[in-house]
Amino acid sequence: MTLTAQKQLEPTPGKYGALESYIDAVESDIEKLLSEQANVPDNLNKEERSVLQSLKNREDIVIKKADKGSTVVVLDKEKYIAEAHRQLSDERFYIKLDSDPTEEFSATITKTLDEMHKKNEIGDNVYETLNPIDCRPGQFYLLPKIHKEGMPGRPIVSAIGHPTEKISEYIDLHLRPHVEKLPYYLKDTTDYINKTPSTDLPDPTLLVTMDVTSLYTNIPHDEGIEACREVCTSSFNRVPHQAP
Repeated sequence: MTLTAQKQLEPTPGKYGALESYIDAVESDIEKLLSEQANVPDNLNKEERSVLQSLKNREDIVIKKADKGSTVVVLDKEKYIAEAHRQLSDERFYIKLDSDPTEEFSATITKTLDEMHKKNEIGDNVYETLNPIDCRPGQFYLLPKIHKEGMPGRPIVSAIGHPTEKISEYIDLHLRPHVEKLPYYLKDTTDYINKTPSTDLPDPTLLVTMDVTSLYTNIPHDEGIEACREVCTSSFNRVPHQAP
């Protein structure tokens, strides 16, 4: 099984005159739009702008987007840090490390990619795309769940620049189409509403909702990996030419 990455193709310069003219026109329109944007009046008055700047400079608060919706939440910094410590101290899901393993992870990934490349299991494009360079640790932060009692935080680890960032994107690229085909897959609330019949429901019908605490951290790693491997293996064996 040989894997390939999505190709980044650009037209050969000078080959398609009409296309290049269109690109030049679009670039010109964008530059004009950006130059006009510089003169757009501020939608806040001086007092409001001053208040925002004052909040930004305060070191005793943390400003985050709410976990649900677009609400902006101003949090007491000490309480925010206490909530982070509470979650990170749960040894079922987190382990305190004595040193930063980022370089070690990068080296392990590079070694694995080298071996796969030599065996022709991945091509040059995949190898170059997934190979980690100039990496940094993941960044942990919380999004307040203002719709829940006690306003706990949803833990998020930003993997931008992390050794596994590109690998995660690559796996998601291959898994997403198969996940969306599962009979019990729901994308969001709108998807649920569209799939739920509004008429002819059996009587009596009771709709039930439930909440799973620490959903993603409770997924068993071994079982999760095996499920992903099974889906990928079956799909590649069936239609290997469709693997981007």
